[in-house]
Amino acid sequence: MSACRRSAGDKVRKICPSSLMDDYTLYEVYRPDGAVEGPYTLGQLYALWEQARITADCSYRNVAEKTWRPIQILRLHDRSLSHLNECNIMASNSSGVQIGPTTFHVISWELTPTCDRFWAPGLSCWISIQLLALFVDRGFGGLAPGLINPTQVEPPPHTRFQTVNWVFYLRQFAWFAATVIGLLVALWLFLRILN
Repeated sequence: MSACRRSAGDKVRKICPSSLMDDYTLYEVYRPDGAVEGPYTLGQLYALWEQARITADCSYRNVAEKTWRPIQILRLHDRSLSHLNECNIMASNSSGVQIGPTTFHVISWELTPTCDRFWAPGLSCWISIQLLALFVDRGFGGLAPGLINPTQVEPPPHTRFQTVNWVFYLRQFAWFAATVIGLLVALWLFLRILN
């Protein structure tokens, strides 16, 4: 399985740690007249969109895939969402059938109704759609430390699954409380040293 990707000229994504990035993902574009163009990097697709050389009636696919998808899935009109196109996320249903790797946009477009577990390089377990949304919005910083494992580059067993429940909120609160207590102790020690 390939890990996270980067594109020429694009900043490092907020989702995937740089240690998990490798070479470029390449895409092909299918035009309404039947012409197939590419391969292009994601950065090149953004440039073609901005120059109006590809339009909303085109389709695209990763060169490693066979399925053509509407180019609107990539949301090329908004570069602030580029990190959602670049990280390979695995999806799985409750039976353990894995789909991917793919992008968050494809998951939200096609897979959410049939899949209930998601995983990306750097996560220690499969996570629910609610946690995936938090992960996409805030990156690794939005998740409890127990859900993060930078050395995890292959999907974990299907049974390692975390959803949003009272245990999750308890862990999030414990992590927050430990951070606040640590800061208060550090402040107290600093004030003692000054006196």
